[in-house]
Amino acid sequence: VAQPVLQNGQVIGVLRFRTSISRMQAWNAAILRENAAIVMLFLLIAVPLTALLTHRATARVRVLTDVSRNIADGKLDTAIDTSGEGEMADLSRSMARMVKSLSENAAEIRALTFSDQLTGLPNRAQLQLRLETALEGMTDPVDRVALLLVDIVRFQRVNDALGQDRGDLLLRSFAIRLSEAVEDWREAEARTDGAAFEAVATRLSADEFGIMLAGGLTERDLDAVVRRIMRGVAEPFELDGHVLDLSVCIGIAIAPNDGDSFATLMDNAGIALQSAKKAGRGTHRYFAPELDERAYRRLVLESDLRQALERDEFEVFFQPQVTCSDGRAIGAEALVRWRHPERGVVSPAEFIPIAEESGLIVEIGARVIRQVCEHGARWAERGIAPRLSLNVSAVQFHQPDFSREVLQAILDTGVDPRLIELEVTESVAMGDPATVASLMAPLREAGVRFAIDDFGTGYSSLSTLTRLPFDVLKIDRSFVTEIDLGDPERRVLLATMIGMAKGLGLDVIAEGVERVEEWSFLKDFECTHAQGYLFARPMPAAVFEPWFIAHRRHNARLLQGRLREALAGLPRAAHL
Repeated sequence: VAQPVLQNGQVIGVLRFRTSISRMQAWNAAILRENAAIVMLFLLIAVPLTALLTHRATARVRVLTDVSRNIADGKLDTAIDTSGEGEMADLSRSMARMVKSLSENAAEIRALTFSDQLTGLPNRAQLQLRLETALEGMTDPVDRVALLLVDIVRFQRVNDALGQDRGDLLLRSFAIRLSEAVEDWREAEARTDGAAFEAVATRLSADEFGIMLAGGLTERDLDAVVRRIMRGVAEPFELDGHVLDLSVCIGIAIAPNDGDSFATLMDNAGIALQSAKKAGRGTHRYFAPELDERAYRRLVLESDLRQALERDEFEVFFQPQVTCSDGRAIGAEALVRWRHPERGVVSPAEFIPIAEESGLIVEIGARVIRQVCEHGARWAERGIAPRLSLNVSAVQFHQPDFSREVLQAILDTGVDPRLIELEVTESVAMGDPATVASLMAPLREAGVRFAIDDFGTGYSSLSTLTRLPFDVLKIDRSFVTEIDLGDPERRVLLATMIGMAKGLGLDVIAEGVERVEEWSFLKDFECTHAQGYLFARPMPAAVFEPWFIAHRRHNARLLQGRLREALAGLPRAAHL
């Protein structure tokens, strides 16, 4: 190999080097061996070091990946290291904030899903979850799961009178007492015999609460918890200076006999609750199969009632009213009858309570009012003009548009409003006299008369009665049909009622007169009017019209003759 030697760009000499091919090959082999050794040494040191550095660099990434998987699985309690600096530390802190927010949101969603926001009690969803879990855990033959439905009697009246805010305060106080009563019972039973009971109180709707009890329950245990609940709510509630007395009704269904699912137990406990409500405030009832049958019949009847309204199957009958002095017909009470296409005429005692509970009585009552007005207008055109009275249910009377509907029916039909008389029961009239008077005012101004019905069956205050603008007092049939003409106390009671009404300037109508002797007694004490089977039974409008025409003058002689015949066979003392 020759290499030129340069100086200032000029070749001044030549460097010559000479070696053998074999020697060059030996040098190359040595260089390759040295390089190979260096590479191997580098790999032995660099690869593990790189792996270690990579592992350490990706540790937080793996942690965050695991956190992401846990979040996807619903596990929000994974700890995250937020120490250090750099992008990965910032990412860890962001992830920690996100997990915290998700955890808080999940807790809030859980509370909204399973808790009642007003009272803080578990809600229906939580009750269903707990009850279904308890049903699945019934392994011992003595295990029972009981569902108690607790209803606050007439709670809506508190809202109406004091406002919803105070009503909410009352519900919170009630929920506290209910929970304490259930928990006190559970602890007392556990101390007594070591029984392990599960108990939870929940709120289901505005004024209805549910209680689940599970364990080796007996009827004695259930009676004990009912007593504690009743005692818990017996003490008056104080709200902003108002002292309120509450009462409850309780319906009870027990698994497995009364059902093995949440839906069945709820249905059967509800049936028992309805039975308790009918029995009166402060009562409880256990579910029984006959209650279910009764509830089914009620459901069918309610469905038939709705169809009856659609098919216009309701008809007004009229029971005549006469003067006690001579038996002359002066008017009639309008009574609704239901002509069922398959069952025939259904008794009002059977369908009126269901119509009131379902609210259908409002529409039925509106149709009755219109029919009565139509008949009254038609008869007035024919010159007979009987006075027509009709009973108004409490539900219908307290409807906001009740007065307007009556006045509109009078206006549409053209009937003289002085011929229309509305009957309000004593319990309705005395329940809230001021409201009753305000509801009566526009109708009375138009000329409509009012009667207080079923007088003597409630607890009337005479001072209250004098402040209400009634025209007629109707004595309940029980005071007429049950009176013993030989019992001076009963005679004095009836005579006092008649004298009091006359002293207040009210007409008096005695209902349920069936014997001539009863009519004689009423006549002696100057009762103004009477109605009952002695004079006539309820009849359709087509039958009542000719009856009224025939009896408004001539009926007096007929009844006077029957009266004389009956009195002839009575001892003098019994008559007087």
